[in-house]
Amino acid sequence: MKNKKEKINEELLGKIIELAKRGIGGEKDNAIRIIKKICKKNNLNFKEVMSARDIKEYSIYCKKNESDLLACVIYKYAMLRYGDKIGQNYDRTKLFFTTTADRFIETKNAFDTLLIMFKKEKRLIQEAFKTAFRLKHDLYYKPTAEEWKKIEDKKEKPKDDKNNKVNKMAIGIVNGLDDVQIRKQLKEIN
Repeated sequence: MKNKKEKINEELLGKIIELAKRGIGGEKDNAIRIIKKICKKNNLNFKEVMSARDIKEYSIYCKKNESDLLACVIYKYAMLRYGDKIGQNYDRTKLFFTTTADRFIETKNAFDTLLIMFKKEKRLIQEAFKTAFRLKHDLYYKPTAEEWKKIEDKKEKPKDDKNNKVNKMAIGIVNGLDDVQIRKQLKEIN
């Protein structure tokens, strides 16, 4: 296992190599000069060091409604800088960008993992919104007195954690909907 100093030096070298490849003007020239100096000091081949972290164009396919999420993941994990462009095909199902191979793999894995989490949370929020809509518009069935007695006579089953989470989210959404209505009414009064 590499010690901390070697790991920091390797990360720093990677950043300097990227600057040498993607930098502009003087910053690019300085980065190349620093790399040549490091190569000479450590008896390394300059061309091999520069090609070890070659930047290439990569692409990831996704569904049209997932492309915004993918773009955010690319900017975070592919370490793109401000102004770097992410290309896309005409129907936004393929995004392409330039990065190193190791960062591409990290970006692809991050997108796959985050997409699974996104879909789970999206389902929860949709369920909570449906519940909130039913609560707000009083669309639940109201049991009669006899039905309530039957319900009370039965032992209550513990609710599962998912329903509790959905119900809490729904109550928050209902409160938010009421807040919006109050604001609209206040604007109408003024």
